[in-house]
Amino acid sequence: MRSESETFDTRNKDAKEASRRVEEFLRSCVKVINVENVENVREYQNQDIDLLCTLEARSGRAIVSIEIKGDTKAHQTGNFFFETISNASLKTQGCFLKSQADLLFYYLMEKDCLYIFPTKKVQYWFVMTQEQLSAESPEQYEKIFQLKKTHTVNAAGGYQHTTIGRCVSIEYTKNSLSESKIPFKEIEEMGRWRCNLEDFCLEAI
Repeated sequence: MRSESETFDTRNKDAKEASRRVEEFLRSCVKVINVENVENVREYQNQDIDLLCTLEARSGRAIVSIEIKGDTKAHQTGNFFFETISNASLKTQGCFLKSQADLLFYYLMEKDCLYIFPTKKVQYWFVMTQEQLSAESPEQYEKIFQLKKTHTVNAAGGYQHTTIGRCVSIEYTKNSLSESKIPFKEIEEMGRWRCNLEDFCLEAI
């Protein structure tokens, strides 16, 4: 099990920067009509939805909800971090499992690399794959879905809360999703990309 510490200010700053870059990217897309940030709207906070994106789809306008995960370490670890418990003391469900967004935008900030996942299908894959692996080989399960705890502290270094999740290899995730026929999109240089409707994985929503 891995355990790390980070400050609330750093975590919040990274989240805001990831959101800013994703919004900028979406606004540059031809088929995007509007992008609304709803991070501070309680209704959407409770659903772990960050953005509402209005698209010019084939059947007319469509509003797609998006959750953004900004990651500053995946380029070094080679792993996605899927949060399962947001606060260990309160036993609150993590944003990855809780989110009701149509799409998960998982953004590797240091590489400017964006992964677009259909949230519900990836949540289902995550739960079912763990159940299957843990039943077949507990040792293999713990190796592939590595348990990780992150301790958030305040500016003075005082403990605030612990977040728990699973670190899963990016390559394993991509291969497993492909085998499960779950569509996703990998955009290696988000800042240089001009998105097409096909990139949004709308067929999987």
